[in-house]
Amino acid sequence: MARVFGHLGDKLGRKKMVLLTMFLMGIATTGIGLLPGYSSIGIWAPISLVLLRILQGIAVGGEWGGAVLLASEHAPTGR
Repeated sequence: MARVFGHLGDKLGRKKMVLLTMFLMGIATTGIGLLPGYSSIGIWAPISLVLLRILQGIAVGGEWGGAVLLASEHAPTGR
């Protein structure tokens, strides 16, 4: 996923992609926190948990590359 977000970052702007991945991570994390248990929604609880964890993985894949690239571009010379 870093490749996809890297390509989009080159086209649309790296800062926008880092913000998008942070937003995706926040949505997925909030969803996990608010997810009802198995006794409430049955088999959809673990399915939803797995899907939200996959979304977190996608978000961190894009966030890592974008954040490192932004930090290296804005670092002082020689650092």
